[in-house]
Parts: sequence; C-alpha cells; structure tokens
Amino acid sequence: MNLTNYGVSGKLTNWVDAESRPQVLPPYFNGSSKSPLMNYLDKTHYEVNVSPEEKRIVASWIDICVPFCGSYTEANAWTNEQKTLHQYFMDKRQRLANNK
Repeated sequence: MNLTNYGVSGKLTNWVDAESRPQVLPPYFNGSSKSPLMNYLDKTHYEVNVSPEEKRIVASWIDICVPFCGSYTEANAWTNEQKTLHQYFMDKRQRLANNK
C-alpha cells in the first residue's frame, strides 16, 4: 500500500490502470522505465544490494499495472470521489454484461 500511494499512481509508481482514460501514449511514457522506485534499487543508492532478478521482478510488477491487493475495492483508503468513480465503472460493466 505504501509503494502504491494507497492505490493511486504517484511519485514512486506511475502506471496506467484499468480506469485510465484511453489514449495513445508514446513509448516509455509510464511504467518501470519512468519509475523513480527503480532508481532506489540501484547500488548507487546507499549501496543497495538488489540482484538483477529482483530488479526485474519489481519492474515487472510495475509494468503489469501494479497489482497491490486482491481487488480494487480492497484499497479501502479511497476518497469518496474515487469510490464513486469505481462504482460508476462497475455499474457500467454490469449493464453491458446484462445486454448480451
């Protein structure tokens, strides 16, 4: 939760999530290539000792849209506005599923 800013893209982890507005993004716009968190895993940062494999795991975690809990609703630190927006998308999904 701390690394994900309680489920909100922030300074350390910047990702495109499931509710992001669709848009064409240039290469390396988001993800591990832009994440300051990756700099903290470099040995030049207080002589951190992280293996290349461990760095790849963190980079992959960021690049698969930072899954940080079992479901979006587990991120219970949402504001009322975030909860309302999520519920809007869930209701929309249900309406579309019912129209099949």
